[in-house]
Amino acid sequence: MSKVTLENSQEQYIVNANGNKTAVILDIALYEQMLEDIHDLAVVTERRKNYPNWEKSSQSSLAVKFLEKRRQRLAQMSEVDIQDAEIAFERFKVSINSDRPDDAKLYL
Repeated sequence: MSKVTLENSQEQYIVNANGNKTAVILDIALYEQMLEDIHDLAVVTERRKNYPNWEKSSQSSLAVKFLEKRRQRLAQMSEVDIQDAEIAFERFKVSINSDRPDDAKLYL
């Protein structure tokens, strides 16, 4: 089964009266994957904030677990899926930056 990405998800945009994008409609599988990734990053961030004096081994252990989870997910993806994900991320960056002024771009 191929992974759903922005490239193959046929995202749709909701625009306001001026034609500016105000929302996006995503495939539910892609949305759930994005939520999982955000949650993983939030957990790491929260732990760093709440436990700034972790022993390096604890920090290393958490990072290794996070990276192992990502590695396992990538190992299940085909080369085409990985390329699709890279293309989708590039499109995502362009989309995010498209309505932002030059001095407020999130991705350079």
